[in-house]
Amino acid sequence: MAEKKMKFDTKIIVLVAAVVALMLAGYVYFKQESMPLENTPPMETKPLDTPAAKLLLSAFDAGAKLEEYELTYEANENGVETAYDLRSDGNASFVNVSGGFGSLRGYFGGPNQSEVVCLSYGGDDRCALVGNDSEALSVAASLKILLPDKKTFISQKTQIIKLINIGAIKLDSSIIEEPTGAFETKKISYSLDYRSLTVDQLLSVGISPSDPSLSTISDQKVSYWVDKAGGFIVKSRATYKETLVSNSYETDYTKIKLGSPEVPGKPLGVVETPSFVSFYKRAEMDYQAKASCMVFEGNDWTICLKSLASEKRDWEICKMIGEKDEYEACTLIVAQGTNNAVLCEKLDALSDDCYIAVASQTGNFDLCKKMKNSSLINSCAQAAAAGLKKISDEEEALRKTIDYRDCGTNPDCRTFGAASQYCAPRNTTKEFANEASPLNACFKDLPCACNEGYCGFRKNNTFYKCISEVEGLELEKYINSLVNQSNSTG
Repeated sequence: MAEKKMKFDTKIIVLVAAVVALMLAGYVYFKQESMPLENTPPMETKPLDTPAAKLLLSAFDAGAKLEEYELTYEANENGVETAYDLRSDGNASFVNVSGGFGSLRGYFGGPNQSEVVCLSYGGDDRCALVGNDSEALSVAASLKILLPDKKTFISQKTQIIKLINIGAIKLDSSIIEEPTGAFETKKISYSLDYRSLTVDQLLSVGISPSDPSLSTISDQKVSYWVDKAGGFIVKSRATYKETLVSNSYETDYTKIKLGSPEVPGKPLGVVETPSFVSFYKRAEMDYQAKASCMVFEGNDWTICLKSLASEKRDWEICKMIGEKDEYEACTLIVAQGTNNAVLCEKLDALSDDCYIAVASQTGNFDLCKKMKNSSLINSCAQAAAAGLKKISDEEEALRKTIDYRDCGTNPDCRTFGAASQYCAPRNTTKEFANEASPLNACFKDLPCACNEGYCGFRKNNTFYKCISEVEGLELEKYINSLVNQSNSTG
């Protein structure tokens, strides 16, 4: 789904992407450990003598020569996008991995050789010295592995040679000249298949014959675009099926600059390392909760996000929903759960429903003035009255948990105010406002008495009905005044 933009695990996906970066986008989908070179079977010269094989292997040689560079590229895994920025001047280096999850950055080497890691997530940004903290060291390692390394390029080249020799890789005979982005390139493609290999051949490339992926992974096709000028792989695409489900992975370089890169300086403002680690773990847990919805498609995906947004009361999750109606429904749920009427302003079809929902929680009649459909004003007023009753009941319950009683019998209480709209202890010294309000009429004949040790009105359904009706009339007057004002200026 196009709207799924944030599938990222800072401890796992970064390590997977590292293989891509170290190969300069050379993504090959296989699951194995590197085997000692002495186990490499005798090389057959024929498959390695083809122009496509020579061009591919020379690209790894070009990558192995990288020392000072600035590399930027984007990776797309089944529609999930992640951006990478890698820089090194031979001494200091910088790594930035960013996407819908936020931004994870690392600053390494330099004058004092200290290491700093930073995370931006959920509107918060924190940096810390790595030091000897195991968690911070793990984060730093997951970033440093993305930096190009001569040894890794050579290792990857060796593995590609082995795969070609045993027939797992079958290169297309044609090389296509095809520009991509700002680069003039030559495109190489090959298929990758282990199923016809012998046990010895599988073991020679580090694959166990019992590896379940041998039966679940199929139709693997890989393409590389090699820059004519520098010989680097500047784009790659891998497609495959896993248990017959189509998958894809693509990287696309936007910049390869060699020599004298601008390496950002280390941030001065750092927090204590334990504080950063705590923030990192919370962010990781929060993101993994969001990523848990990634396993779903269609309506199930939407339901999962709405449920998660409601649970976490997080409107940002609603933004991940592509369907407008479902996005609005999600926003309404969060607005009601957080009593945040500002979110209602972001809605179109459900804005009135949103205001009514928030009014039902807050007892705020003023929200009804924002209604687009004036015929719903009374419904909003009734909802606000119900919200007011709920708040009043909660406040009364809270009062009773506090150890102060202000009356013993009903005569200890009396009404105050011009319309007798306040009920308080008879001997109180508190001053009450004498504001004139149509709502004051609702307090007429309402019993002011000592209720379980506290002076207060014994509010009933008649009172709340009165409040709702008066507010409804006042809101209608307000709407009519706006209409008349508009007509007079028109």
